[in-house]
Amino acid sequence: MEEEKKGLTFKDVCKTIWLRKWVALVVAVVVALVTAVALYYGYNPKSKTCTVEFSLNLPGSYEDAFYSYPDGTLFHYTELTSVETLKAVKESGEFSNVDVEKMVSKRNISVSRTITTNGSASDKNPYREVSYKINANLSYFNGSEQAKDFLVRVANYPKWYLENMEIDYNVYLSLAERAKESGDNEITVKYLRSQHEFLSAEYKKLIEAYGDTFVVANGKTLLACSEELKAYAVDATDIESSLEKIRTFTDSFRTTSKAVYAKAAVVAFTQPSIIVESGGMGLTKIFLFSVMVAVVIALVAAYVAGYLALKKKKARVEANVNINAEESPAVNAEPSEPEIKE
Repeated sequence: MEEEKKGLTFKDVCKTIWLRKWVALVVAVVVALVTAVALYYGYNPKSKTCTVEFSLNLPGSYEDAFYSYPDGTLFHYTELTSVETLKAVKESGEFSNVDVEKMVSKRNISVSRTITTNGSASDKNPYREVSYKINANLSYFNGSEQAKDFLVRVANYPKWYLENMEIDYNVYLSLAERAKESGDNEITVKYLRSQHEFLSAEYKKLIEAYGDTFVVANGKTLLACSEELKAYAVDATDIESSLEKIRTFTDSFRTTSKAVYAKAAVVAFTQPSIIVESGGMGLTKIFLFSVMVAVVIALVAAYVAGYLALKKKKARVEANVNINAEESPAVNAEPSEPEIKE
């Protein structure tokens, strides 16, 4: 009777768990497998990242994160991973399988910028090194080689833009051609000289940005190109020849400027090969975590099952005791008084 008063004890439940040890083991195995599969395919599928590190030489980008293209378009390094840029890169090669919209919306591609200053605090002009890093999820590509090709093209996008950018340098040349067609030679000469001055000013800008010794092509420097232009003077007596000469100088500057911009936008890859990093929990962590979850759930399930079973058993025992008590005569019942008959 003393045991009944105590109710269910932890020892009783543990005994019941032991009797159901095979059930607990089966539950643990099933839970472990379900947990592992859920983690691997649900939480951990996009665990490999492609990384490419590089430096990008754009004038002024060392002091400011913004860069103004010669055509006036403002560029920020974060635009490298914008949908518009990625679409342009996608169309430039065999990347039809790459879902750039989803990649951006899911934030599975990113770019970061790091500035390293070399030199002492007293240096007036310390050397500053700017590097960039693009990370992209490998699951969007058909392997690491395609990912590498894609990210390298993304890094080279500013250079590609500079090479293909169209700027109207015929500011005064078009006006001179119209004036020539109308027969106004005086106005034609005026516009030709204005075009000559305009080209000289543009060469000056290039020299200020890249230096007069910057080699354009075939060993020819910016200074040499500029001096060649300065050496020429518009001949007011031979308008047809002057018009053709200024037209040639304009076309030459257009070609030279594109070459300068593209050559100046050097993309140096500090790590030219792709880095594939295992992320997420990893197979070992998934296994250990799944086993831990399975053991806990199995023990809790067995404990609850044992508790309920013992409670049900005790209820049956108490019910049987009550029935037996009702059917048995009272041991200590007081004798009834005898009935007196008259």
